[in-house]
Amino acid sequence: MHPQEILTQLARFRGITYRDVSLPPLGKNLAISRDAVTLNTHFSTNVPLKQPLVSANMLDVTESKMAIAQSLEGGIGIIHRFCPPDRQAQEAGTTKRAHNFLVEDPYSLQGSSTIGEARNMMALYKIGSLLVKNPDGKLAGLLTQRDVRFVDDRELVKTHMTPRRPGKEKRGDLVVVTREETLSINQIVEKLKQHKIKKLPVVDSDNFIVGLISAKDIERLKQYPLANLDQRGNLVVGATIGAIGDFIERAQELKKKNVDVIVMDVTSANSVSVENAIHEFRQKLGDYELVVGNIGTAEQAHALMQESVQGLKIGIGPGGPCTTRLSTGIGVPQLYAILEIYWKLIFKYHYKPEQIPPLCADGNIGAGCDIVHALLAGASSIMIGTLFAGTEETPGESYEKPDGRYKRYAGMASIEAAIERFTAMGFDDPIVEALKKAPEGIPREVKVGGSVKTTIRTLLGGVRSGISHRGILSLNDFKKQNPFDPETGFHILSAASRDESYKR
Repeated sequence: MHPQEILTQLARFRGITYRDVSLPPLGKNLAISRDAVTLNTHFSTNVPLKQPLVSANMLDVTESKMAIAQSLEGGIGIIHRFCPPDRQAQEAGTTKRAHNFLVEDPYSLQGSSTIGEARNMMALYKIGSLLVKNPDGKLAGLLTQRDVRFVDDRELVKTHMTPRRPGKEKRGDLVVVTREETLSINQIVEKLKQHKIKKLPVVDSDNFIVGLISAKDIERLKQYPLANLDQRGNLVVGATIGAIGDFIERAQELKKKNVDVIVMDVTSANSVSVENAIHEFRQKLGDYELVVGNIGTAEQAHALMQESVQGLKIGIGPGGPCTTRLSTGIGVPQLYAILEIYWKLIFKYHYKPEQIPPLCADGNIGAGCDIVHALLAGASSIMIGTLFAGTEETPGESYEKPDGRYKRYAGMASIEAAIERFTAMGFDDPIVEALKKAPEGIPREVKVGGSVKTTIRTLLGGVRSGISHRGILSLNDFKKQNPFDPETGFHILSAASRDESYKR
């Protein structure tokens, strides 16, 4: 289609969102099974995904437990910033360490430490074992939760660890492998089985610690073939910063944990403060992977692209607990926002498709149909809050009501979230600070369901089926289809058609 025709067609979609349209089937369904449809995409320029789902950087949605689950399923979790910088970095570090064939720089302590100190470290870092070092840094032994059971806190680690005695091993001594040995996963599994052990330290020829292999992590490698891993074999994870206050400190702490992408997240990224924050970020952290949001127009996207960002997050007020549009009267229907940003960047601002950073659609996802529509419109990934909020992996305690268990779920611009944010920033009276700002989010409660893995797989099943109904077998090919084609693109529905399609 001619560029002017595209822009004319785009104007028809003003005021239109996901459930105002449907897509017709195309061609012949080529999929013998919907599992044959591949969903590879990107969250940001240098952060690929095996599938497009992203857990929202919300107080009641994403900490390490959720981020781990998302990455194991091929997506990514973005850890919220409503806690002190060191704790946020700790959550990110926990995620990076949770699934790795070889854990580099494993947690350790000295043999002269107490059992109480060891217990505290295990609880803090959510781990079941610690390597024990000599004062010179060489491996002395291994201490597990089983070793400290029923042991007094005042006793010393060296009296309860499994010892390492290089060159004069005895039965019951610690089994290790050296970095110089080239063992396959199957050979390592055999070694673990032979010695009936679950942890296998890796040392160099001088007995200095190189890493730690865990039977649990090897089992996970087989259970999660789509796990989204970085080049070192660690789970991929992102985390959020703001644009004022401690945002540089947070970013620097997150960088120390090798976080794959940092998201600068504010209600509206169309501001001088965000522009200044990006400049300071670049001065302090160089070209570190940065996604910025939220935005709602192509003009905003074009402006941010001048700042060399690696991704953009779209959504002004579409989320379930978000009241930005109600409070301010400002917002853009989500489907139209994605369409305008992607297609105007090409046909008005004259970018080539490969020059546009990946777009993340944030908010108003209620089912697989919404994801399919967002992806065809131009999004590369889909951020989800509400659908994940009631799962077992979300932070916070559940509570009982007569009809079941519930969890709290607050919008990020709510009073509750603002109090958490100002507390994390060290304000003397965070409640007073939070009340100075008009809230643009509300708390709600969500019923607790099962694991987020079930939710992810159900949603992706719908997405794969939707793509297969369009006669293709990959998300990449699906995104090449023209959403504006009168015959094969989006059909805008009448009120009766909307009810027929989506009212159940």
